[in-house]
Amino acid sequence: MLESVRDLLVVAPHPDDEVIGCAGLIQHVQDHGGRATVVVMSDGAASHPGSREYPPDRLARARRAESLRALGHIGVGADCVHFMDHADGGSGEWSGFDQLESLLALPFDLVCLPSDYDNHADHRATRAICAERTRADVLHYLVWPDESGRRPPAPELSLDITPYRVRKAEALLHYATQLGSIRDSEHGFAIDQVLFQRFTAPVEHFHA
Repeated sequence: MLESVRDLLVVAPHPDDEVIGCAGLIQHVQDHGGRATVVVMSDGAASHPGSREYPPDRLARARRAESLRALGHIGVGADCVHFMDHADGGSGEWSGFDQLESLLALPFDLVCLPSDYDNHADHRATRAICAERTRADVLHYLVWPDESGRRPPAPELSLDITPYRVRKAEALLHYATQLGSIRDSEHGFAIDQVLFQRFTAPVEHFHA
């Protein structure tokens, strides 16, 4: 399936989903002569509500910088990363998709989107918005399994990322704001060791 992929587009709902879901795939495509473009839909500013150290504007800037560093670590240059800056957690009110439509109109061989079976509304909205705007082949990646018990179809692609796993883990370490460095938000999100291991598993699964 990947032999003919020369231009890959990965769309992430939040800054870090691109690495969590697709860092191995991105490296595989690059290793085989292709290139990757990444779109990040939201600003990521809602991950640590109430933080005084990282109010939303500062957190959004930090998360953008983390994505650029992480993607740079796996070979994706800043010129290939596009931030839509929609409100994190506000996908029900996202609007204004001209830039996104222009990107999706480019002749990508493969587009990777979040799964419609993802438990997070921003992930499902990202899939819905993008799926109707692209004619490329589409695969979906799952970050947060649906808590209602819905299960995605069997994987269309299960990619062994063993050659890329260490670099994927190193890239994920660039997301300090998501790894517990912000300590003044009672309900702030943090990737714990269990999640880190799951996010850097030796196989990435994608369904059609």
